[in-house]
Amino acid sequence: MTEKTEDVINRNKRLIALYQESVRSEGSKLLRTLPQGPGSGLNADLVDGKHAQEILSEAARLGKKRGGGGIEHEYQHSYDFKVEKEGLSTYGVRNRAGVRKPGSTYPELAIKEALDSLTSARTHPEKVLLKGNFPNLDYPAGNVNCIDLDDYTFLEILGKMGLADGVNKTLLGNSDVTNGNSFIKVKGGLWDLNYGEQTSGRGFAFLNASGSMQSITLEDIITLYGGAAKENCLHVQRATEIKVLNSKLTSFSGHGIYLDVVSDSWLRGINASGGKCAFMLQYGASNDINGMYCGYAGGGDATFKGEFVLNRTNGNIISNLRVDNHFCAGIILKAPSGYFTAGNQFSTIHVSNPGREENDFPAVSVDGDGAIENTWDNLRFRRWDAELWTYGVQEINNADFNVYNSGLAKAVDFVTGIKLLGVNSDWALKEI
Repeated sequence: MTEKTEDVINRNKRLIALYQESVRSEGSKLLRTLPQGPGSGLNADLVDGKHAQEILSEAARLGKKRGGGGIEHEYQHSYDFKVEKEGLSTYGVRNRAGVRKPGSTYPELAIKEALDSLTSARTHPEKVLLKGNFPNLDYPAGNVNCIDLDDYTFLEILGKMGLADGVNKTLLGNSDVTNGNSFIKVKGGLWDLNYGEQTSGRGFAFLNASGSMQSITLEDIITLYGGAAKENCLHVQRATEIKVLNSKLTSFSGHGIYLDVVSDSWLRGINASGGKCAFMLQYGASNDINGMYCGYAGGGDATFKGEFVLNRTNGNIISNLRVDNHFCAGIILKAPSGYFTAGNQFSTIHVSNPGREENDFPAVSVDGDGAIENTWDNLRFRRWDAELWTYGVQEINNADFNVYNSGLAKAVDFVTGIKLLGVNSDWALKEI
């Protein structure tokens, strides 16, 4: 029997009513669970209760799909201001309600306009979303960097960022290099730092000459092959609670990552390489590094001929580290006279590819009478070609009291020997 047209219409109306009631129920339930007040809210403190109703309304307006976590997922690509190309040459700037600001044909000026439109002297994070490709970024007059970030700023990039030829400036960094800035997050983006057309300039710099700086997060930052920074790719000075997550940071003639007086910070899932050291941490303490690949160093810098370097820094935890060194030592722990590099814990460390054509660097160098009480678990050396290290581990200049608990070393990988240790250091690696 054929169903009557009015029956079909009524049935569909009932289905639509059920769906709308489900959406309202989900939104109301989430609204009741939102924390209220500054500094609380969804997605890592990036929204507070003040914005809750606006988020829910926008979610419903966009026809938010049902299911757990849906509204939070939508917020990940929400914003206070958005910049994207409109037409052939204009980069438009719009707020959450779609109200358009003047914008610019120059991408760096449109980005600056969006950032400058955020609430002045804000006390909770506000967000700018960059959507699309932003090539040939230049240096706006009055800025410290091509892109300046103030306190409580979240910048998300869904696209590609490219530095113009001959800019010779840092592409992105904090705005107050005297007193520092805090509570900054940068997420996403493919970054072309255009080293071949620069004479200077870092990729990302968070600097602080005399103040305090905390809670700087870089996540999912990918520097493109051939798009390395001319100088240090990431340079952080005097800060705590730095987070670098799931990122690839590459420098042509500087350090991949350079951390100076940085403490209580986390690095996870990092690919770093540099014309000098791939990674350097000096001063500071109590940092946690887990899952880092150091892929290339052109020979270290003038002082530290190594790829992964700890200098005058204590109490760090380093795990799941792979160092493929080419023209220098793999890992250096350095304690100049009067300083300590002590109490650092290493676990699951793989050092491969010794200094090519040199044969005069150890895989691991522990240097100085303050380089003490460092522990190593599951330390492994691997040679892939005909080149050799001098030693697997070499303790020099009175380094002592270090413990090498477990791992594997093959005598054929070393010119001089597997180890040269202080008289009080312990060695329990299997030697074959």
